[in-house]
Amino acid sequence: MAIQNVKNTPKSTTKSTQKTEVSYEQIAKLAHELYLQRGGCDGRDVEDWLQAERILKARQKQN
Repeated sequence: MAIQNVKNTPKSTTKSTQKTEVSYEQIAKLAHELYLQRGGCDGRDVEDWLQAERILKARQKQN
């Protein structure tokens, strides 16, 4: 059985994979906007981040 080097394996990019990928910057920007919409109250940064990620992924799926 041959062991394949993962680093040298070509990555296939399908439309479905590309559609659901969002960048760190996109998530950070939207999470900050959500933070501001809540009045800038601290302590919910993780919730804002996860909500931003869900929103952006949902938008990507719609396109």
